[in-house]
Amino acid sequence: MAFAELGENLSANEQIQTMKNDNDLKAGSFIAEAEVVKRAYDDKEAASKIYRSGFSQYPNDFFLLTHYSCHLGSPNLATSQEVIRVNEGYFPTKSIGSGTIFMANKGVSNIR
Repeated sequence: MAFAELGENLSANEQIQTMKNDNDLKAGSFIAEAEVVKRAYDDKEAASKIYRSGFSQYPNDFFLLTHYSCHLGSPNLATSQEVIRVNEGYFPTKSIGSGTIFMANKGVSNIR
């Protein structure tokens, strides 16, 4: 991502390819690629497609889930269904009134 910030997209893409070729770094390569696309080309939808692809291959990767959720941002009418779909498989949820509670291993957050 740092290479992309400096406008060195070729170097950024080389790093992403290195990550894709390493089994231990493959899930993280989706994060790097999505963030480079978002920064270098200002293309949030293309970044979303990359995150969806990564999430479909690595649905239990917490680091990927966290970045994907941050990319989606606070739920709004356009993104709420995707936010729910991404998070419901990982966290058990319980609806209480107008909010949804995501139960995590270490704490509870109230998302409204």
